[in-house]
Amino acid sequence: PDMPPDWDDFVPPPMPDDDTDWEMSRGIGEETTVVGTILGRTSLQSIIREKNYLRQCFRHPPLMAQIDHKLKRIDLNPVHANDFTRAEDKALYTHLHEHNMTNTVATIDELYDTLSESLLNRIQTIQQAADKKADSEQKIDANRLADKLTMSICDWRLAKVKQLIQEIQSMHSTPHQEDGDVSALEMNTLMMRMLKLNRAKSNLSTANSH
Repeated sequence: PDMPPDWDDFVPPPMPDDDTDWEMSRGIGEETTVVGTILGRTSLQSIIREKNYLRQCFRHPPLMAQIDHKLKRIDLNPVHANDFTRAEDKALYTHLHEHNMTNTVATIDELYDTLSESLLNRIQTIQQAADKKADSEQKIDANRLADKLTMSICDWRLAKVKQLIQEIQSMHSTPHQEDGDVSALEMNTLMMRMLKLNRAKSNLSTANSH
């Protein structure tokens, strides 16, 4: 798969896997956390997973609700726009989510007709890049596909948390760094989040094996 040209410039936000205030955890509130200001890059594998989620959900919009339900069952927050790296992908997710909330029945063509030109170009690029796999994936039943995508979301959230942990460690590896207490708090939060994601993955695997 092609590497998005702008991924090196991404500032990864904390993943929404705990009960902290979402606006504050993104650094949007009055305080900006250390995590919210870390410069880093999202792994290519995580970006591929993000694109696959969008591709599948635009082909099968009811998947969004199924996946969110499965995430809640393993004690994780539903998918959020800030789970995505690229601005266009955040916008695609938001558009599809809002469209699903207000339109119970719509064809794929009708859905595409509601997109701006830039978003239409983006989802078409995502779809075209994987068309060769479409036939085999269509044979997967909806519940199994939802299970696979739920696990994929856990994997990409976990990868981003691990990346943030590494970058905090790198930023504060030298003595006399400022905000040491804040860094320790952020690290503890991320470690707890990582444990929660690993536990959720284990629970999901156990449920899927039955």
